[in-house]
Amino acid sequence: MDRIWPIVWFALFFALLSGDGEASPRAQAKKKTPEASHNLLLVTIDTLRADRLSCYDDSHVQTPVIDGLARLGVRFTRAFAHTPTTLPSHANILTGVLPLYHGIHENGTFVLHEDQLTLAELLQGQGYATAAFVGAYPLDSRFGLAQGFDRYDDDYRSLRTGSLASVERRAEAVVDGALTWLKAQQGPWFLWVHCYDPHDPYAPPEPFHTQFADRLYDGEVAYVDQALGPLFLYLKDAGLTKSTLVVLTGDHGESLGEHGEKTHGYLAYNSALWIPLILAGPGIAPGIVDTFVSHCDIFPTLCDWLDIKRPGHLQGISLAPALRGRSLKSQAIYFESLYPFYSRGWAPMRGYIVDGKQKYFESPMPELFDMEADFRETRDLISPRSLREHRPRLERLIARYTHEDSAKARQAPDRDTLAKLRTLGYISAPAPLRSENREFGPSLDVKTLLPFHTKSMDAMEVYRGGDTRGAVQMLKEVLTERQDIDIAYSNLAVIYKETGRLPEALEVLRVGLKALPDSFDVFSAYVNFLINARQYAEVIRIFQDSNLRQMEYDPEIWNYLGVAHTHTREFEKAVLAFERSLELDPNYAVAHNNLGIAQFSQALALKEASLLEKALSSFQTAASLNPDYASPWNGLGIVYRQLGDLERAAASLERALELNPEFGDARYNLAHIFLSQGDKVRALQHFSLYKEKFQHALPPNEREKLEALIEQCKK
Repeated sequence: MDRIWPIVWFALFFALLSGDGEASPRAQAKKKTPEASHNLLLVTIDTLRADRLSCYDDSHVQTPVIDGLARLGVRFTRAFAHTPTTLPSHANILTGVLPLYHGIHENGTFVLHEDQLTLAELLQGQGYATAAFVGAYPLDSRFGLAQGFDRYDDDYRSLRTGSLASVERRAEAVVDGALTWLKAQQGPWFLWVHCYDPHDPYAPPEPFHTQFADRLYDGEVAYVDQALGPLFLYLKDAGLTKSTLVVLTGDHGESLGEHGEKTHGYLAYNSALWIPLILAGPGIAPGIVDTFVSHCDIFPTLCDWLDIKRPGHLQGISLAPALRGRSLKSQAIYFESLYPFYSRGWAPMRGYIVDGKQKYFESPMPELFDMEADFRETRDLISPRSLREHRPRLERLIARYTHEDSAKARQAPDRDTLAKLRTLGYISAPAPLRSENREFGPSLDVKTLLPFHTKSMDAMEVYRGGDTRGAVQMLKEVLTERQDIDIAYSNLAVIYKETGRLPEALEVLRVGLKALPDSFDVFSAYVNFLINARQYAEVIRIFQDSNLRQMEYDPEIWNYLGVAHTHTREFEKAVLAFERSLELDPNYAVAHNNLGIAQFSQALALKEASLLEKALSSFQTAASLNPDYASPWNGLGIVYRQLGDLERAAASLERALELNPEFGDARYNLAHIFLSQGDKVRALQHFSLYKEKFQHALPPNEREKLEALIEQCKK
């Protein structure tokens, strides 16, 4: 076997009140104002450094489409993200509040609570048609950002081949979908377009891959610039530029090796937080603004520009004066990098930019930089005196912006299937969050640990380059010095497995899980490899011994559990595990297929015909989600055979073999169909091919059975 949040609309206002006595943010969205007169286009480009747009710095790559937008509007030269990861950054933009308020601190394991007011909800309440077209899984609707969108386009079903977290679609596909929706609009609209392409791994299409062969990140940026061209051209040709406010920004930057960080998500230097911000539209005179601004400033700015009453809880400032040529007053900009904390247990990193002059990092090894003289942050100015000044000031800032309900974003939905699994011994209670209150020394500072992580990643590049021994040596060196680097265990296990040393791979992960019982990366790799080794009872055991928070959000880990229970013939538990997987990802074709296998096996064991119909439905769903996936066609074949429909059974099995001629089970099953129909010639053909390819792997009793079938065909 292979391996939405619904938007709830309330008819009544919330009875809950915010701390200052105002109606809750969602309730404020229902206060209508006169019909909208302007449209709004928000374009967010993932992982986009400001200096990779030629309107900011023309020494790297030319971006003529975005440059054209910048010439028409206001370009902010010092705009910053508050977080260096995708989901938190977009939550900051779309809610106008900080992670301290909305509670989302990393990708994948936080969900925007429905109490939070989104920009889409506010505009929907003003009569806008709303739509979002997003490019990758980190912004999947399950994480709550779909609130207020009439259409939230995150359909990745045709792209799902491996890990869900790696699913993305090209900017062209995102823009094409957005244009189709846009051309159908009659009244005012809000459209959000998200392009994921500059995110690693960098793989721009041709001709950009060839043109930027030695700097593929720049090639991704050049490609996205071109892909946005049709969108802006349509606005011009349709006469919409006079009625549309366009906002273009990046969600965060990319370190590209600066400060020892290859990509992003760990450190919070300007290479990862400095982003472009361009606003263009009717009544906006072209200009450049050097004041330090942030993502949280976008929401209040749009309220002012669209003449909509600004919700009182927003935490940014309005940039509208700058759009009219007036000066802005800087305010402190909060930032954080908590992915390493929540995912690996490293020390948390928080800080703030002080009025565009200084940048303070709070961590076990605090830092201070001069933003005017040292924007690249190369000279640390921290001193006991500056620490005494900035630490309490940051604490006051955090206290001011923190909301008591922010923890709601940490709660996984308590669905019926999850409750059933808890009764079976899985996730006995909600997994606890790591505590920031414990003491962290310099040994757990991100700056201390990141070099070991980087070396572990470099080892895989050495391995892929052909030097297996060198890669293994690098990883062993890491683990000799630090036993708490999860990626070192995972990568060493991958090398062992791929070089035919699966028992050694399992031992590495067993040791890793003992050293890092809270590491979901090590846990999930261990489960995966145990499935490969057919150690199904061990998979079930470690599930029952684990209570990791990430388990509640990962569809693949529940699919693995279902596979294990199917092989141990615990079909009821297998069905529950697959159903949990499909609650988390309804478009997961592999889990639908495996659910069908469990249901079919359960039907045979219990002699219940109704379960055959359920299995049939599961296989049909898997085949429809991924028409090129052979396994569900084999499943359809065995169900149809059991139901007595041999014609459909044969057609389904033949389809499975068209998709995968090496699919032994499908060939064996098809041979049985032909034999039962009396077509011994075709039965012999398929049994003989099966014997030729697979007899070496069959146990003696199965070989004898196969030989008997072949002899039966020859008579």
